[in-house]
Amino acid sequence: MYKCRNCGRNLTDPESVRIGVGPVCYTKTYGVVEKLTAEMDAEEAELKHDNHAIRELHKRYQNKVDAAVDLTKLGGGPVCCIVRGHG
Repeated sequence: MYKCRNCGRNLTDPESVRIGVGPVCYTKTYGVVEKLTAEMDAEEAELKHDNHAIRELHKRYQNKVDAAVDLTKLGGGPVCCIVRGHG
């Protein structure tokens, strides 16, 4: 039986098993990350090609995510990597 990485409850849904997190924990964790990433992407689009400003933006949003979510439960990694599936 597969267990949720966040709360330890049994996972029965194939998609939950695939990602390792149940629907309630997904909403509580990834939902926050997805919202912050959408905000970050909108701000990044306004910065155009200012690489320094974009790096600072990523750091600021990483701090927001760290404050909102225990990333150790999600496997760590930068917010953009977690949401975009690279982490």
